[in-house]
Amino acid sequence: TKHKAQSKDQDGYVKEIGGPIEAGTNNEAELTAAINVLQFAQTNNAVSVTIYTDSLYLIDGATGWVYGWQKNGWKTQSGDSVKNQDLWKQIADLQTDLSVNFEKVSGHAGVPANERADDIATDFAKRLDPDLYAGTAGGYGVSLQPQTKEIPDGPVYLSCVDGVVKQHASWAECQKRVDGQDAQYRKVQTKQQKQEVLDEWNKTVEDITD
Repeated sequence: TKHKAQSKDQDGYVKEIGGPIEAGTNNEAELTAAINVLQFAQTNNAVSVTIYTDSLYLIDGATGWVYGWQKNGWKTQSGDSVKNQDLWKQIADLQTDLSVNFEKVSGHAGVPANERADDIATDFAKRLDPDLYAGTAGGYGVSLQPQTKEIPDGPVYLSCVDGVVKQHASWAECQKRVDGQDAQYRKVQTKQQKQEVLDEWNKTVEDITD
């Protein structure tokens, strides 16, 4: 198994990161890639970072599940230990020092930077040694456009309690509704993400109540 990541700072510097993971799973690889990006951002004194990923496991965990796990002593609602707990703890810790946003991109859908990340991962999985780029964005040769559309009013939170979906402007507002409930909740950054979450919950935009 392998992990891969690309980092771009505000000045247009791109650094590709990757490596093999012995006897690891795809989920472990996705989490390790995110950790590498967050560590790179922290080392370079970034205050905010956006991670573009095709992994709903990473997005769901980092923007929702992890808060419940922390409160529950890193146990699931059924009382089982959280899988990949060591990696999730690193992500949780790194997010406390950074403003982190996650953007969902479609995997294998022709998004250039995502395709490049997959190429890097494939090479490491095959025990090859890919040439990892580090330099200016202008000399990179791969489009870094995520091809997503932002929600005009910024990120929002969705919650679903007893089948009723609500939209919240802040995590505090969402948390107040879901605490102690058998609830689903998610932070979304784009209209596409919002629709994907509603689809997953078998809901539509019309189901969102005030």
